[in-house]
Amino acid sequence: HGNPPDSHLFHPLGPARRRRAAGAPRACKETFSVFYHESDADTATATSPPWMENPYVKVDTVA
Repeated sequence: HGNPPDSHLFHPLGPARRRRAAGAPRACKETFSVFYHESDADTATATSPPWMENPYVKVDTVA
């Protein structure tokens, strides 16, 4: 099993934030950022690469 060498894995990084929707005081929506990190091998662990914004590249914010 495993991913082909040219594939990418996208993973949300950081906690989701709640944001009030305009005009609806009780309605909230989840937002999160999508980042990616390129690697030549499938060697990720719980500590490597570091789970912080750098060395990842932000793709988009999803709301």
